[in-house]
Amino acid sequence: MRNLTSSDLIRAGSALVLSAGILVGTTMTLAAMENAVPKIDVERRCHAAQHTNEKMLGAGSSSQTFEACLKDEKLARDAMERAWAELPASTKALCVQPKVFSASYIEWRECVEMVGHVKALKKR
Repeated sequence: MRNLTSSDLIRAGSALVLSAGILVGTTMTLAAMENAVPKIDVERRCHAAQHTNEKMLGAGSSSQTFEACLKDEKLARDAMERAWAELPASTKALCVQPKVFSASYIEWRECVEMVGHVKALKKR
């Protein structure tokens, strides 16, 4: 067995501090998520949808796409806010991921609904 040097102890201490920082940051993020539906930039998402629609179909329906997207995202967010307090933490962790590509209240709501359907089917 070798003797630990001061640099070994410093590296171990640094790793411990880094791990603790990650744990605290993750815990704070999860705690914040427990209290409220995370906020995402739906305008950015809807502008991206509008841009994609313009590329595929031409510029004719672009403002309708953007407005419809905003309306749908708002409805989905409202539904998530109404259900938030009753959602299990496991469902929130699975479905609500604000850091993933193209985060969407609509996608989160659909995931929550599917998880609920699966749980109901398992009870049968």
